[in-house]
Amino acid sequence: MKIKVAFLAAALAAAARDGFGLPATGFYRIDLRDDGRWWVVSPDGSDTFMRGIDHANWNGHFCEALNTNPYRDEMAKKFVGDQAAWEEETLSRLKAWGFTMLGNGCSEELENRGLAHTVFLAMGTAFCRRGPGHDLADFQGIPGSGFPNVFHPDWEKFCDERAARLCAPQRDNPNLFGYFFDNELDWSKRTREEAARYFGVIAEAIRRHDPNHLLLGCRFAGLNSAKREIWEEAGRVCDAVTFNNYPWADLDRNVVFTSRTSGIRAADAYAERHAWTGKPLIITEWGYSALDSGLPCSGGAGQRFRTQRERVAASELCARTLMSIPFIVGYDYFMWVDEPAAGISVKFPEDTNYGLVDGRGEPYGELAAMFARIHPEAEALHAAGKLPAERAAPPDTAPRTADGVLGRLGRFPGGAAAFTSGEDGAYEVRTQSGLALSGRVGGARMVESIVMDGIDYGSFTAMLYHGDWQDIERVTAVEWLPDGGTLRVAGEANSGAKAFRIVCDITPVKGERPWLVCNVVRVDNIGEAPLSKASVFPRQYCPWAVDKMSGGFRFAQNVWKQPDADVWMRSSDGAWCGAATTSPLLQVFNYRVTSDRMQHPDILMAPPEGIEIAPGESYDPEGRMWIVAGFGAGGVAGWQRFLDEISVWSLQ
Repeated sequence: MKIKVAFLAAALAAAARDGFGLPATGFYRIDLRDDGRWWVVSPDGSDTFMRGIDHANWNGHFCEALNTNPYRDEMAKKFVGDQAAWEEETLSRLKAWGFTMLGNGCSEELENRGLAHTVFLAMGTAFCRRGPGHDLADFQGIPGSGFPNVFHPDWEKFCDERAARLCAPQRDNPNLFGYFFDNELDWSKRTREEAARYFGVIAEAIRRHDPNHLLLGCRFAGLNSAKREIWEEAGRVCDAVTFNNYPWADLDRNVVFTSRTSGIRAADAYAERHAWTGKPLIITEWGYSALDSGLPCSGGAGQRFRTQRERVAASELCARTLMSIPFIVGYDYFMWVDEPAAGISVKFPEDTNYGLVDGRGEPYGELAAMFARIHPEAEALHAAGKLPAERAAPPDTAPRTADGVLGRLGRFPGGAAAFTSGEDGAYEVRTQSGLALSGRVGGARMVESIVMDGIDYGSFTAMLYHGDWQDIERVTAVEWLPDGGTLRVAGEANSGAKAFRIVCDITPVKGERPWLVCNVVRVDNIGEAPLSKASVFPRQYCPWAVDKMSGGFRFAQNVWKQPDADVWMRSSDGAWCGAATTSPLLQVFNYRVTSDRMQHPDILMAPPEGIEIAPGESYDPEGRMWIVAGFGAGGVAGWQRFLDEISVWSLQ
């Protein structure tokens, strides 16, 4: 299959290497230079690094809890219903702050008025919406779901008709940068053959109706949502490969990592994807948020900071990093306006300070000033190709193992007041702090009941992901280790050829604090099949988890200089149960409730490459898979006291 691309032939690309760009063609294109640096070439022939913004939209975000679009309502009041006045102000601000492109989700009324724009085709998700048989992965109306049935007999016709409607009118538009195929599809179980047909059919359809503009791919959800072979197929077809990514900005070391714990520099991870695709990359979502905005910042991707000043420092570090990478030709900052404080919806509960402006349309001044200062430097930074200078890492004083944690908190004697067990396998542990833990051999959870002062705080257990998510099914052994004041519990599950055992130590801490250190000791493969790319989930279930669905307290994750943590909090009286960790193996810490009222206390722990366990073998995390679970009253203030104390001893 021959795909006509939108950048010039090799002979033209070898000409005019004087740093002032290439001959004008009237359309955006992409060019690879002899020094290995990729450039976007503007319609007038000048070299540029694209600086886009997402969701600059009069409507803002819909808020299910309020049944309205609160930003639109505020703008309608501010401009007395005059959307044209909002458009003028928004365009003026974006240009003053150095943005050059309208990314995904922007109002069409802003197009062709001095900024480049993009067109979002939604090929795959629109096809999924046609009903049964049209999808290979169920589309749930939120990012990360859905994949079209690319072998359906109507797939080619559908793509052609949609391209005729959306692309043909743009064919001769010099202000159009290019086309996004989709956003954050579910690539988790897709094959190379499916990817080749997805990208190939869409590209051919676009090219039939518009041979002039760039093919910008499907906006992968991060670095790891699709296998290498999927990225390779994207590279065969697309002029640039796009993905959404929210890297971790280490302000101490002045470097951007892929995540808080990965230790992988974002620039290195991006280089790997560039090698897979052979094409330049565009990061189509990135951004940071801060708690002093007054928003919960509990839902959505990315790192949080306590202050706007820290947020600005992180944003500048990330922007300078992206501009300096030779194969990255642009980015879209996420995004124009903050999300509603009450969240977008139960299914998509984002409530975060991503905006250049707040919900009343007021700019975050320091952030806007920073972009206005560095965006004019974009082309010079890209030409220089020098990443921000790294600084030496400060001493790591946080405990990274369960023994390190217990060394700071204290353990037996004083950890447990009493341990009793019965002939039927039942056990009970009573701590000095008043916690009563109980369970039994044969039970479905490692600790079936945690009670204090007459309040039932729920249960504790463990889950393994091995291609499917599976809690242990039954407790098979319980042992009291008196020297450490520790309850050791083993639980097993069987899923056909895949069967496993997880062993956990649960240690009450010394003194009056109602805290437990829960540590995964090992994972055994007791089945006949390998456990591949597995991960472990300590699980803290709670009777009042559903309160999060109805305006209950939502905790901000991924905060700089704060341990990873989350909490279940009861709305009626402020009782809470939560946990925190500084484990180096943590990947996700998020307590959530889905629209079917199912609670998901997700604490995902694994090395970056996942866990591999052959039949009959075991995985030993060497004490690095642990949480400190806490229980109490006092509402948000009580939870914050727990978190503050954890922060003091864990991060200083």
